[in-house]
Amino acid sequence: MQPRGFGTPGNASSKLSTFGEFPWMIAILERDFNPVDVFTIYVGGGSLIAPTVVLTTARIAENKTTDVLFVRAGEYDHTNRQIQHPYQERRVKQIITHEHYDTDTLLILDTPLSGEVHIRPICLPIFNEFELLDKSQCIVTGWGSVTFRQFDYQMRLKKLVMPVLLQSECNAKFQKTRLGPRYQLDQSLLCAGGQRNVDACLGDGGSPLICPVSGSKNRYFQVGMVA
Repeated sequence: MQPRGFGTPGNASSKLSTFGEFPWMIAILERDFNPVDVFTIYVGGGSLIAPTVVLTTARIAENKTTDVLFVRAGEYDHTNRQIQHPYQERRVKQIITHEHYDTDTLLILDTPLSGEVHIRPICLPIFNEFELLDKSQCIVTGWGSVTFRQFDYQMRLKKLVMPVLLQSECNAKFQKTRLGPRYQLDQSLLCAGGQRNVDACLGDGGSPLICPVSGSKNRYFQVGMVA
């Protein structure tokens, strides 16, 4: 098995991912119990950072309990179950939100996810590793909607190239919007994208922003996530 952070090569020109291209991608789901039946609701995205740990945003788990949340790893196409490597599901046994960074949440799983070609943790940068990444080719993945006006979640995992921007670039773009000329992005946040009509959307919350290692084929580090 390859080390963590490696994905299967995909089609660089397509917005649709290929099977196993992003093996750390997690679908976070919720069971909705009612008197008649039990429904499964897609809540948002996350990333596998260890066999029993999923990283996501605090909003995903807000006002939710462990008895209704579970995760699905190795998912690729919601409509296709005739595949060699099926997805794996695990219950969430603990929800941990950082006491100082209340935007981040860890979901601790009841049992480890077994490592296969389509299920593998993502790397997290430490020390100076962020400087080794090609921040012009960062990617966001998710099953989110293609429009903010409706919840038309995607059946197949999509991807978007979203380069990381300098804080000054990001502030300049935001100040041209209805946020106004005095807007300043908080220094704790990372800004990516900035291209017209290219963005994450409803349902992409918690999905990872990953950047490739310069000169290393198909290896990525997670540097952020969709708020």
